[in-house]
Amino acid sequence: MSSFLRSQLQQTLTTALFMLCLAANASAGAPTALRAAIAEHLKMHNTSLVEFDYALFDLNGDGIRDAVVLLKGNYCGSGGCTIEIYQGTKDGFRFLGSSPLVFAPIRVSKKPQAGWRTVIVASRYAGNVRFGFDGKRYRMANVKVSPDELHSAATLTLRH
Repeated sequence: MSSFLRSQLQQTLTTALFMLCLAANASAGAPTALRAAIAEHLKMHNTSLVEFDYALFDLNGDGIRDAVVLLKGNYCGSGGCTIEIYQGTKDGFRFLGSSPLVFAPIRVSKKPQAGWRTVIVASRYAGNVRFGFDGKRYRMANVKVSPDELHSAATLTLRH
């Protein structure tokens, strides 16, 4: 092997190792099952490395905490970032929906919709809007939230 090829191979391996270290440290505090569910969902979009913030909160009253995830990095732009909701199960997490163009703070309304609490997100273009459950999945409603509903909602503390 020529010294040029050896140098290129070494540089490629160093870069790959650096990326693996970044992946291991990105959102390292998140539960393993949540990281696995996010990775499984995003594989459908050919994405292998993602940073995110998350909060665990029982959205459907079943006693198992669900995950509210705010994707970062490539999933953010001038209009905001992508939010994803995962149902907590005894075996891990199951994807329930996503929407782009949101900002923190993320709140949870006291008012359920189809048995699930509504998530309130800040939208650059529409203000505070509902991200609600329709019986099958979470969808952005782009319905403005009243000041009373906003003030009575619980604000989620996002972890890295």
